[in-house]
Amino acid sequence: ARPLAEDDVARAMAPSRNAGAPLCALAGRKRARNDWLDHLKPTDQMRAVETLGNLPEDARFEIERSLEGDVVELDLAFQDLRGPGSEAAAWLLKYAPDLEDLDMSRNCIEGDRVENISRELCRAPKLRKLSLVGNQLGTAGAQRFAEGLDSSTSLEVLDLTDNNMGEEGSAAIARGLLRTPTLKTLNLRGNRIGAKGIKNVVIELKNSTSLETLYLMNNDLGDAGAETAACELRTAPNLKVVYFGYNQIGDVGAEGIAKQLVHAPSLESLHVRWNNIGDAGALAIARELYRAPCLETLGLGCNDISDEGAEPLAKQLLRLPNLKVVYLGYNKMTDRGICDVVRVLRGAHRLRKLDLGNQVVPAASEGIARLLAERPPACLEIPKIVLTNHLDALQLPAEWRMASNSEILGHLRKSRTTALYTFLASVRREHRSGLYKCKELLQHIETFVSCLR
Repeated sequence: ARPLAEDDVARAMAPSRNAGAPLCALAGRKRARNDWLDHLKPTDQMRAVETLGNLPEDARFEIERSLEGDVVELDLAFQDLRGPGSEAAAWLLKYAPDLEDLDMSRNCIEGDRVENISRELCRAPKLRKLSLVGNQLGTAGAQRFAEGLDSSTSLEVLDLTDNNMGEEGSAAIARGLLRTPTLKTLNLRGNRIGAKGIKNVVIELKNSTSLETLYLMNNDLGDAGAETAACELRTAPNLKVVYFGYNQIGDVGAEGIAKQLVHAPSLESLHVRWNNIGDAGALAIARELYRAPCLETLGLGCNDISDEGAEPLAKQLLRLPNLKVVYLGYNKMTDRGICDVVRVLRGAHRLRKLDLGNQVVPAASEGIARLLAERPPACLEIPKIVLTNHLDALQLPAEWRMASNSEILGHLRKSRTTALYTFLASVRREHRSGLYKCKELLQHIETFVSCLR
């Protein structure tokens, strides 16, 4: 490929009719040698220079940087590229040698150009993550976009949130992704799929051997649609994370989801936040997922769980063998229900995080602190609970005011263990000396056991 001639550069430096600034990327260079342009055909060199000159200044500068190499992440969101600009940018970025993460959200991309955009972007040698949030592709645009997906050899994350694709467009995307063997995460949030259309979408996705994370929030699924989706996804071989939020799911749908996904071989994380799930539905989820071999994270926040359902739910969660993270914030629990949950789950040996949201008021916070001090958990973290705010209630000196929760709980565990061993030693000593009667010994043993609970 020939280097640019001086008149080529001069023409490129001239002000564009769409952008008032000169082509800053070529400023000060009479010839473009040993850069990305050298790898293009002569006709493509001129097209590249002309394309850059007609893009908005901010987008032009960022794209030129990525084409020079070393740029891994590129944000072109809200650049008003629209259809022609997005298509031109996609054509250029397929030559970006190191680009892995591209955001082209909110650019009003037109549906009739989106096939070329997907085809060109999927040819980028290292592109792993592509975000096209809020471009209103519609059904036709989604279908065209899907036709270009077969060019991808590296795409792992695709975000198509809020594109109004509907049932047919989302199903077309799902079919297209079967030709993308590297895809791990797909976000279809806010695409009006509906209860009737969801089956056509997930029936394609369940055959993907690479898909690990699926977002189905805000798609008007309802109870029937959610259960239908779960029924199909239970056979997805490597699906690990599913989001069902904002879908008007009630107790019936919650139980249906759990009964189906308990058979999912790789499920690690289930999120049903921001729905209408009450005590019965939450309890059904915990009861059914007891048999889920890999489940580690459960999101039940922003639902209708009350004080009456809090303790039974916590006891059921305690039985989940591998549970590490639970989200229960923004339900209908008061201080009583929140403390009931903590009282039960503080004994969970594997639980790492219990998120109760921002609804924990000072009174409940002190109650939780007392519960944790009474029986310090091994590794449990409760966000928004700061034990240094309750040193007096925990009978700790002021020197602990700079300590972390884990340091305080470690100290309390050690103190409690020392006290228990001291108590046991005294019981053993007194018993050997014959000073204890059987009745008194039993009373001391009961006291010891109650401390262990």
